[in-house]
Amino acid sequence: MSIQLRLLTKQELECLLSDNQAFESSMNLHYEGEDLNGHIRNVFTSILHRAMQKNGETIFESLCLVLNGEIIVGSLALRGFPLNGGYVEVGYGLGSNHRGKRIMTEALRLYLELLHKEDQIHFVIAHTDPQNIPSQRVLEKNGFLPDGIENGEYRWKYTK
Repeated sequence: MSIQLRLLTKQELECLLSDNQAFESSMNLHYEGEDLNGHIRNVFTSILHRAMQKNGETIFESLCLVLNGEIIVGSLALRGFPLNGGYVEVGYGLGSNHRGKRIMTEALRLYLELLHKEDQIHFVIAHTDPQNIPSQRVLEKNGFLPDGIENGEYRWKYTK
């Protein structure tokens, strides 16, 4: 397993949302990540709108793809910029055929390494559904600790 992360540019994210086949062709990759409809499409569109409002292409405005070789298996992204107190929220997902293989555990570890380079981030928050035990294990294996319940979801905290 050779997991890599790839930050998308605004143009690449726009292409992914508008024409998945053209995106795959231009990137020389095959997309097997989350279903690009419904909630995920809304999340990716929100990231794109945030990116369009900013001049730079930093980790705060980018969708980060999780690659296993030449296959896109999932994604990670931050929700917004560091808020008061220096925290951000991370979200992630994998295509259903790639779950249970420790891919996201490794991808989140690599992502946290990127976040360590950002001085304005002091801690990272994540939320999981109480029934999503695999996602909770991913967080635990990456040093997140339970931090209460918020809006019916478990809240997790990672301190740099």
